[in-house]
This record gives sequence, C-alpha cells and structure tokens, in this order.
Amino acid sequence: MQNVRARKEGERLIYIHNSLANAALYFKDRLDEKVKGGIPDALSFDCMAVLIMLAFTFEAYINFFGDRLIDGWKEKARFDEKVDRVFAHLKMIKDDTTRPYSSIVMLKTFRDMLAHGKPIKQKFSEIIEGKVDELNRRIDLTGGWEQYCNAAAASEAYDDVEILWRELLEKSGLSIYDTMDQADASITIIEQVAEADAADR
Repeated sequence: MQNVRARKEGERLIYIHNSLANAALYFKDRLDEKVKGGIPDALSFDCMAVLIMLAFTFEAYINFFGDRLIDGWKEKARFDEKVDRVFAHLKMIKDDTTRPYSSIVMLKTFRDMLAHGKPIKQKFSEIIEGKVDELNRRIDLTGGWEQYCNAAAASEAYDDVEILWRELLEKSGLSIYDTMDQADASITIIEQVAEADAADR
C-alpha cells in the first residue's frame, strides 16, 4: 500500500487522577497483603506510599472538578482554597473534624511534612529513670510524620478518599466516562509519498 503524508489533528484529555488513584490502590493492596500475611518488613514505607498517593489523588480530583465546572479555575491556588471552592460550587458542606473530611486534613498535613522536608531541631528536658547504660537509648528520634504511617490510618484514608470521590462525582452530574482519558482526532490526507521519499524518513 502506498504511503501518504497526512495531517492528524484533534484533542486529547489526560487526567492524572486516574494514574494516581491506581497507584494508591496498588500500594494499598500491597500493604493489605503484608498486614494479612503478618509481614512487618517496611510497613511504614508502604503506609507512606499509600498516604502520599492519596494526598496527590485527592488534589488531582479537586483540580479535575475545578477545571470541568468552574470558570477561571487556578490549579496553582492554595489547596484549602481549591477544596473550599469546589465544595461550595457543588453545595457540599464539610466538617474537617469528622471523617471523611478529617482524613483529607491528615493527608494534606502528612504530604506537607514530606514535601517540605526539613531538619527537626528540638530542645528537650525530662527526668528519666533507669540503668546508666540504657539512659541514652531512650531518646525519641521519631519524626512527626511517623505517627501517620500505620496500616489503620492508611486504610481509613483510602476509604475516605473513595467516599469523597463518589460524592463529588454524584454532585457534579458528571459520569464516570467524563473522568477517563480520552482522545478525538481526524486525519486529512495531504499527498501520496513516493517510496524513495518514504524510505528516507
């Protein structure tokens, strides 16, 4: 068949929330398997991966709805402003002190701790008791982010992000199809290409 030169034009919609949500599910499934199998190896890292992917996923969800529903959407606005704007647009009332909304607050806090990683310098003074050779072993070297790195917190956060995703989707009136990557293109033949020209390409 003769080669042709053509112009391909169209539009593609790529929604990163799909990839992020799939990554969150992947890491959550791995975490669940380890917990179920009683495998303690690197559980905190698995929890960290789940929580970070969930934080990114939820912000991507907010950006998706903002872009689709709100004129003049600015994805680089502050996280809280974006969430409030989307929720107000969809007439959703949130209470940051209760689930599922409290999980979003936790995810944002956790994400910021890691994204803006910086040394922790804290003075401490306490009265301790024990054998002399054990006293130095009792210094707490955990970072604030580690309190969130447990399977229960990761599982709750995952469930809560899923609940909010479904609620946002329902209130928006969009279908699940509207949230998927899509492309539409047309091809216009310009000319036939001689075989010698085609071989040079």
